[in-house]
Amino acid sequence: MFETGLEIHPQYLMENGVDFAHFKYVHNTPLVPEFTRHDFDAPVSYVDFTIAFDDVPADEINSGVQAINSGIGVAGTKSWGMIDNRTLTSVTPIDDATSDIRFTVWIGRTPGDDNDGPTSRALRNARGVIEQFQNDIGIWKYQRYSDPPALSPSEFKGFTAITKWATQFYPADFDPKAATAR
Repeated sequence: MFETGLEIHPQYLMENGVDFAHFKYVHNTPLVPEFTRHDFDAPVSYVDFTIAFDDVPADEINSGVQAINSGIGVAGTKSWGMIDNRTLTSVTPIDDATSDIRFTVWIGRTPGDDNDGPTSRALRNARGVIEQFQNDIGIWKYQRYSDPPALSPSEFKGFTAITKWATQFYPADFDPKAATAR
């Protein structure tokens, strides 16, 4: 998928990974994910969480996502347990409110699958993963970036950590309040 000139702040991609509440409403998950790792101590950050798209008891969820963010522009994920897939997202900021976004997905093969090309199952699953990402873009288009963001107490820790982490990638004279005053 390649979308150009989207009115989306480039940081939304990173913040999406700590916005646990959106999964239930944007992705129709029956449960809010449980985060198992937030690591923002280096230019590469990690956000891991359990997730399920079926209604199962929280203590029986055996699937999740491992996300690696390399700066604000590139994110890779490894999903396991539901649909074995890998994604790569690239955000190219055009200005402080506009970005180009590239997104690709690879679907894991079923053990014993010797096909040379993608199976109908893999193509269907890939379309589903891309659709979920497009659901995020649909929400981001209507957001306006704010610093600090309006947060519930349960969201505060993850958003605060990732917002602080992201500042290392902005120019020294960057003023987030001025950028949002448009």
